[in-house]
Amino acid sequence: MPALFKPDSSLVFDLVASPNHGERAAGRKPDMILLHYTGMPDAQEALLRLCSEGSGVSCHYIVMEDGRVIQCVPESRRAWHAGESYWAGETDINSCSIGIEIANPGHDNGYPDFSKKQIAAVIALCRGIVIRHNIHPQRVLAHSDVAPSRKMDPGEKFPWEELHRARVGHWVRPVPIMPGPDFTLGDRGEIIQLFQKQLAAYGYFVPVNGAFDVATQDAVMAFQRHFRSSQVDGVMDSSTMMTLNALIQSVPAYTPPAPPTVPEIAAPRAAKPARAEEPAEIPPPPDPVAFAAKLAAELAQEFRLKDVEDLPELEPETDIPPAPAAAAAPPEKPAVPPAVAADLDTVREVEAFIRMHIREARTETETVTAEDIEIVEAADEEPASASPAAAEQAETPLAAPEQAAAPRSKAPEESWPEPEDEVDPADVMVFEPKRKPKPTKS
Repeated sequence: MPALFKPDSSLVFDLVASPNHGERAAGRKPDMILLHYTGMPDAQEALLRLCSEGSGVSCHYIVMEDGRVIQCVPESRRAWHAGESYWAGETDINSCSIGIEIANPGHDNGYPDFSKKQIAAVIALCRGIVIRHNIHPQRVLAHSDVAPSRKMDPGEKFPWEELHRARVGHWVRPVPIMPGPDFTLGDRGEIIQLFQKQLAAYGYFVPVNGAFDVATQDAVMAFQRHFRSSQVDGVMDSSTMMTLNALIQSVPAYTPPAPPTVPEIAAPRAAKPARAEEPAEIPPPPDPVAFAAKLAAELAQEFRLKDVEDLPELEPETDIPPAPAAAAAPPEKPAVPPAVAADLDTVREVEAFIRMHIREARTETETVTAEDIEIVEAADEEPASASPAAAEQAETPLAAPEQAAAPRSKAPEESWPEPEDEVDPADVMVFEPKRKPKPTKS
């Protein structure tokens, strides 16, 4: 039986150690949360499988239907929960993530709703992990996000909006479904290539080739399950494209936990008075012009854009005039992921394309035909040109149709005599109530 360990969260109800774990590659620290569902009819059987030697699967935490949190693997260890997966250039997701299994039978067994106690426990557990490991909202993901071709969990019923309100994960309100361009399997075009580039920039595994293939369809369905769960059909419609645009534009700024490949722009701090024997050495801040040029070159090389040849060649940093040292540079905001920051031009192109097609769809539904024009012109003629008979007919009220439906049978109404002009007072009967006689005194 595996030795027990100290729980990493105060929410842990019980420890059930799993033997299925190992060292994280290259001493990697976790910077991602990956959410699953168990996908088995019985939660206890799922827990037994996750903790059985030889099953080849495990997770760090499992959240039961009643909200109990059970830890199976320490957060410092590499659990086996992601399988073959990909996100933002990384393929060893197990080494950089913490896996949370949520007890739910899944799509193959009825797929019931998640209980409120479960979601409350998941939110509290994730908040603690985010604080302990400085996890960016964009890296709180579903299993279907990192393995779209073979996984669907935790599925479209998982309430990502509630997690976002609790400051867990990245989410935007989806754009409503509306008339517009729809692309499905087999379509090709430049707008499909732009959409693929956006999906890849956000992190999904999708080829950027302009062809709507099976891999693109799987990525679209995974995106819809997470960010547009009202309709999961794998169709690249205007709602899906505009929701992705809004998502990219709202990526929050953050500092990655791992050392960045390029220097981060930061305001220089005031140097403390140095000792005489140890002179202070404050390195100058990185030049913003060189930093932006380097990011643009990396993005162009990563996605192999059409206009890569049109990009100007980068000059050595020595040729770039240094920033004036007299005035201190204002504090800069934390850097966003380079691929997302440089992809905002694509967002504008996709939005313009969608709006153009929406306007065309509305114009087609409001087209005026030649017959409509003739009717309007005839109605605008002066009434004096009409014949007297027509004018007389216009003043005559409309008659009931000759072959009208027979009315429902009613009881014969009583015929009342016509009232006379004058009424004789003698014919009027006056009703006077009888009064009791007063008792006489004897």
